[in-house]
Amino acid sequence: MSKQVILLSVALFLSLLGFSQHTVEGVVLYHFNPSYPIEGVFVGLYNNQNVMVGMDQSDQLGKFSFENVPAGTYTCRATTTLAGAPVTFQQAFLIWMHAMGYVQLNDIQKKAADVDDSEQVNFFDVQYILTNYFVYNQPFPAGKWQFTELTVEAGMKTGGGPIGGVKVGDVDGVFVPTGRDGDYSTDVINSTERIARKGDVVRLPVKVEGVESTTGFGMVLNYDPGLIEVVRVIPKESNTTYSVSNDQIRLSCSLFDQAKSTRLDNTLFEVEARLLIDLETEKQAFTVDGSSHVLSPDGKVAVDVMYNLPVLKNAASNGALNLYPNPFTEKVTLTLETNESSTVELTVFDMQGRKMLNQRLYLPKGFSESSFTFDELPAGCYQLVLTNGLNQKILHNQRLVRK
Repeated sequence: MSKQVILLSVALFLSLLGFSQHTVEGVVLYHFNPSYPIEGVFVGLYNNQNVMVGMDQSDQLGKFSFENVPAGTYTCRATTTLAGAPVTFQQAFLIWMHAMGYVQLNDIQKKAADVDDSEQVNFFDVQYILTNYFVYNQPFPAGKWQFTELTVEAGMKTGGGPIGGVKVGDVDGVFVPTGRDGDYSTDVINSTERIARKGDVVRLPVKVEGVESTTGFGMVLNYDPGLIEVVRVIPKESNTTYSVSNDQIRLSCSLFDQAKSTRLDNTLFEVEARLLIDLETEKQAFTVDGSSHVLSPDGKVAVDVMYNLPVLKNAASNGALNLYPNPFTEKVTLTLETNESSTVELTVFDMQGRKMLNQRLYLPKGFSESSFTFDELPAGCYQLVLTNGLNQKILHNQRLVRK
């Protein structure tokens, strides 16, 4: 065969190859996990002039494809309007671990960890999650999606591969936008009673049970502004941040440096609130928003948590005694409804049974309120006993804690 014929044959082959059509296909996976395909993602096919020459939408298996594609180099870029899922303290903990050098994140995790869009993963990303999302309720960039790009060669064989997708903030890949989002329990028990009448200011403790220690919590409480006015929030940990707005109390607290045990009564914080109405029946002071969660010592969301919330009862109709705050720092207030005027004796014992204080006071008929300052009591646990001054009948017996 002559040289001219060979050159002509090669030119004809290359010409036919240039006009031949090929298939480009791939799959969109959450965190590149084959078990978590992402459905409903739009994938654009761009040529080497950065012009989109095709568009497809991933199916329920995450697959996309482009038929009849001329030979060449292409880039697949993905976008989506799918809703994201909540970001948890668990994600902030992982970012903190990475910033401290304890764990390494892969490329797709780093895309998720850069929540403040600074192109760096550091402590600012941790603070962004804790403060902006849980306290200020600002739009968190969790709705923003990040996808890797896929470069393919459409030529003699089918070109394609996986595209990795992630919702910003989901470093651990636990919230998948296909119906497998995390579902954490918000079980509530109401065992703390606060007796009050209209105008009274009472301390309402918010407690947690089911976890012995914690590395932090994010809490969102809803309350009825027609029932109570929030006077102030009293955190137990100094690094707790909070806000009160839109009929919500929003708090976050991180103890990542060292797992700390909660208080003896497991109180996360207290809310000082003023009762705005006279109650006919008992009322629940708060409800827990589903975005709330508590971290276990390993930084993961505790799944067996129960929130212990207070209920409000009418002092006038209940006739019961209430002693608050407890634990206290300086002053203790006692409220009591009595059918007749009487003299009572208040005695405080230490945990060895030794009498530390003794005081008599007169209670008028009806509702009364008395305040006591126990400056001489050092910090610790005590037993407070209230008895009738005439017959020494015990009216009330309660553990008292001074911080």
